[in-house]
Amino acid sequence: AIENVPQGIMLLAPDGQVRVMNRRVAALLDLPPSLAQPGIAAAEILGFQRRRGEFDGDPALAERAAAPGFASPEGAPPSYEYPRRDGTVLE
Repeated sequence: AIENVPQGIMLLAPDGQVRVMNRRVAALLDLPPSLAQPGIAAAEILGFQRRRGEFDGDPALAERAAAPGFASPEGAPPSYEYPRRDGTVLE
């Protein structure tokens, strides 16, 4: 069902493991197949993005994303804009 929506969807468990990831989010993040799968640690994806220079324009965003319990103060899922090197802006 989530493969039929145009948005990228990723669900993280409290332990930081990816529980759900559709193909669209993998494409939007330009992830290699080894990282584009449930069960992978979100920290591995973040490390890949850092090595690729995705956060060079906003290192603070990478730090916030890596923080335990990454969420808004109200406990709602986080929302932020993430400008990619190719000019695409993800929310």
